[in-house]
Amino acid sequence: MSEAGLIDTRRAGGIDRAVEFGPAELPRLAAEALALPGGFGIRLVGVRSPRGLPGLALSVSGQVRMTCQRCMQPVDIELRSSARFELVERLAADVQDDDETWEKLEHSDRLDLRQLAEDELLLALPYAPKHDSCTPSGRLEAGEKTSPFAALAMLRSSPRR
Repeated sequence: MSEAGLIDTRRAGGIDRAVEFGPAELPRLAAEALALPGGFGIRLVGVRSPRGLPGLALSVSGQVRMTCQRCMQPVDIELRSSARFELVERLAADVQDDDETWEKLEHSDRLDLRQLAEDELLLALPYAPKHDSCTPSGRLEAGEKTSPFAALAMLRSSPRR
């Protein structure tokens, strides 16, 4: 990771960075997709959380090509996602927080922006990608209805040996 992609979160208030990562820079995302047709826009801005603590607002966007789960053909999926992180000294499992819109992130002088963005893109992937409208693969022609029990009926009616 180059120094340019590392963020010092202790200076979050002054962060306002927009970068673009190419497909080769996001290997985990590339492993989940058929192809990554273009680059991914990333924006990271220093903000304040509702509790007054320093935070980061991340937004990511780009396009992935995946397999449609209906017709099994390629489908291009537009990814757009955003996340807000409240920066804390230490992550504590026992601290109760009612605000689930802000994820906790431990301060770091070497936060990897590429990895943070790739995590968010992976979370934005659809569970079952599909076209807005398509025909399921292996679908029967109109009027051809076959009972799922037809094969069983044939077995029952065949002579026993």
